[in-house]
Amino acid sequence: MTARTRKLDLRGLVGPLLLLKVSRAFRDLPVGGVLDVKWETMEPAEVLQRVLPGGAYRLLGTGPRRLRVEKTRDNDQEQEGGIA
Repeated sequence: MTARTRKLDLRGLVGPLLLLKVSRAFRDLPVGGVLDVKWETMEPAEVLQRVLPGGAYRLLGTGPRRLRVEKTRDNDQEQEGGIA
């Protein structure tokens, strides 16, 4: 794990709190940083569609209740439809 990788273990969290934590962690991540998240309750595609701004990330991998994305552009460059 590099300094630009942020790991979140959100197992045990559900619904809005899980989505809020993923959104905030992504927002605070530097461009080029990697977010590695583990959880129990939602599918990766559902998390991506709900909280990550379109075009701001590159999917590095998914697994059972796991998601790895790289931030490709800064939050102030978000497109319409993304959550700030």
